[in-house]
Amino acid sequence: MSGKLVQAANGEIIMTDMQGNDKHSHRLAADAQIIINGQKAAIGDLKPGDAIRVVTKEGDENTVTKVEVKGGSASPKDNNPKITPELLPPS
Repeated sequence: MSGKLVQAANGEIIMTDMQGNDKHSHRLAADAQIIINGQKAAIGDLKPGDAIRVVTKEGDENTVTKVEVKGGSASPKDNNPKITPELLPPS
């Protein structure tokens, strides 16, 4: 199922269809995967307005097991930032 993210918090996502209609919510499974541009991420990395695709638990369309964002405004937090010359202190 694809749509636009409205909000992601407290173990739940609220989304609409791609046109911004049909607002509805889903519970996130405890082990739900969040994937942004092919990289693992956290629920806090999701941004309102992101185009998302959700995968629901078999037999339970209200529980999401995976949220994917491709090319959205969200990007996973970089836990290992690169050091570039302009970031180094003057020598």
